[in-house]
Amino acid sequence: MVISLISWNLNHRTAEKVIPDDVLVFFEKYNPDVIALNEFVDGDSRGEFKKTLYELGYTYQFSSPKIGKNNQIFIASKLEAQDGTINSPSFTDAAKTNFLHVYIPAHSLDVIGMRAPFYKLTSEKKHYWEQVSEILSGARDRNILCVGDINYDPFNRNQHDLSEIAFNDNDSYIIKNPLGDWSFISSNGKNTSRIDHVISSSHINLKKVEYLTEYQGLVLAGKKTDQPMSDHAVLSMQLELD
Repeated sequence: MVISLISWNLNHRTAEKVIPDDVLVFFEKYNPDVIALNEFVDGDSRGEFKKTLYELGYTYQFSSPKIGKNNQIFIASKLEAQDGTINSPSFTDAAKTNFLHVYIPAHSLDVIGMRAPFYKLTSEKKHYWEQVSEILSGARDRNILCVGDINYDPFNRNQHDLSEIAFNDNDSYIIKNPLGDWSFISSNGKNTSRIDHVISSSHINLKKVEYLTEYQGLVLAGKKTDQPMSDHAVLSMQLELD
């Protein structure tokens, strides 16, 4: 059996922006089993969006807590799912709202949607990732897929050609190198980076990890003049189960 999952930064920043209708068109056409959205802002205007998702078969829907003006994580699943028990990093409110664990019992699968906050100080980044590493180390015996915008490229310098690397030197988790040139693009198209990734348990059979910027005529990500849905590509993957 193969489970398909996508992660997508919708570029809401901290505002309850309108979600383009084509986002739902893409979900219907691409038909992943699980959708994990980051840089998502929940609110009263999301009712129709969630209703349409439900009608498309995504009957299990979860949002991380709303604290202040921080953005959130939203996960929708066609597979039976329930609230997870893995706690978020507690470093800042942004760390708390940008982390969401959902458990899919039929496949003993733990899906964590995340977005690493943009910390300016090196000490803040270090503290945040130490907490994330500690959380994942405590769950090393589980089947973890931690997906989202991690705000750095683990395949920098001389690692671009590697198919995968260990996460923070922890052999219990790996980061697959997605196919595709970039996952983020600036509004003028001059700057790109590869900052959307999946951190997975090393024993999981994860395949076809790739960035999607277009799909069947839909512009998912691109520079402003392309009229894209986001400035981030969709991160798509498939999990093969015995």
